[in-house]
Amino acid sequence: FFSGSGSSDFVFWSVCPCLKDRKPMTPPPSTVLGKSADPDETTSEVVEVSTENGDTTWNARFKGCRCLRARRRRGREKIPSDEEPEDAKLGDFETFVTLGKAFFGLSILAEPYAFRTSGYLGGPIVFVLVGIITNSCIQGLLEVAAQIGDGSVTYPDIAEKVGGPRCRILVEALLYVMNVGIGIVYIAFILNNTQEVLCEEGIACWSKGKLFACVGVLMLPLVLLKTIKLLTIPNMLSNVMLLGGVGWATYCCIEELGEERDTTAFKAIDVRGQLLYFGLAVESMEGIPLILPIRCAMRHPERLPLQLAVVVSVVVTLLTSFGLLGYYAYGDRAEPTITFSLPQTPPTSLMRIAYCIGLMFSYAIFLHPVHEMNEGTCDCLKGPGRWPQKTLVRMFVFVVSGAIAMSLPNFTFFMEVLGSVAGSMLSFVLPAYFHLRRPDKTQGTRLGTARDYFHLIFGVVVGIVSSGLSLKQLFLAFTTSAV
Repeated sequence: FFSGSGSSDFVFWSVCPCLKDRKPMTPPPSTVLGKSADPDETTSEVVEVSTENGDTTWNARFKGCRCLRARRRRGREKIPSDEEPEDAKLGDFETFVTLGKAFFGLSILAEPYAFRTSGYLGGPIVFVLVGIITNSCIQGLLEVAAQIGDGSVTYPDIAEKVGGPRCRILVEALLYVMNVGIGIVYIAFILNNTQEVLCEEGIACWSKGKLFACVGVLMLPLVLLKTIKLLTIPNMLSNVMLLGGVGWATYCCIEELGEERDTTAFKAIDVRGQLLYFGLAVESMEGIPLILPIRCAMRHPERLPLQLAVVVSVVVTLLTSFGLLGYYAYGDRAEPTITFSLPQTPPTSLMRIAYCIGLMFSYAIFLHPVHEMNEGTCDCLKGPGRWPQKTLVRMFVFVVSGAIAMSLPNFTFFMEVLGSVAGSMLSFVLPAYFHLRRPDKTQGTRLGTARDYFHLIFGVVVGIVSSGLSLKQLFLAFTTSAV
């Protein structure tokens, strides 16, 4: 089989049944795709082959081996790499679109209700404070990411490097809970609003189970996409739908301002309401778990800090303005999501359906890190040729999320729990802790260290208090709906 002496005849025996019992006597040479590295040998074509488990492999000559000839006919096969081709990565505009899509979701529609519970002064104070601290903490996390690795470093990678294997497990668990939880909230919103619109318009009064089966047909193709880059154009259309929905809701709120109202019913500050609102405000920064995955997919990751600061500023301004407007328009009639307070007219119904379609694309983005964790952790999902198993796991996560969403009596309370527990850890506590333990502190200052300690203590204390109140409220909602 070996045509002559020389290391260029090396064949990686573990991937070829023809050679599985033969072991090469010498290590493989340095080669490049399509050429032999031996200057004394005539150039011969070389193909890349890979093992089923995804190990790094050597180049091999395909002549003389039927297995390699078959691979050559099919084309060169490569192990999917964490490093995507340069033209497959996100440019600046695509990054802005993806960041905007990650942060601009469902929480804006809950802001009027949040301001109703915390007050027209208390609500903005909490939300602006959360926005400032979140941006500061994530900027610190990006600094740590730049110190310990290249553009492909992830949140769990940072945790393991700084805090050890147990810290990595904690971060992965929190990311999993946060992303799946946001997906559950999106599904619950889609089902509740679609069900009410179809019933009010006299089309059909379907159960949530039947609706979920229909919605699943539309969402599953998005869930099964292999890369979020394929969602760039759909995300742009989705952002248009979401902005259109918010625009119509804003118009309805302005129309409502013409009605007479009792201004004495508006409260300025409610401390208990502020603590409850903390969880929702943190959940409003729902794009935090996606920051590092987006950074990995960027062509210029060094530009992310500035882009993130701009996006967070826009989100805080937009959500605060809409929350104040909705609260002043509807007062105590502001529902957990403002769509249920708007006049139920055909344009409103169209807006609600369009918003649901926009959230379908958001769901696919938030579940992408979950799929990466599943497929990077389970041995049965690693390597090429495992797409059927990956598809089944993705479908399982989607179905379980839908089952939980259908059982929620009030998904706004679930959002508060999610933000106060997982969100506060991922947005405040862990970034501050990692920044305190970063490898290179030569540029550090006492003020920066004090800021990190403040962020850490703030996240722990307020997160514990807010999560306790939110869990109590969610439990009461479950018991009330069961009666």
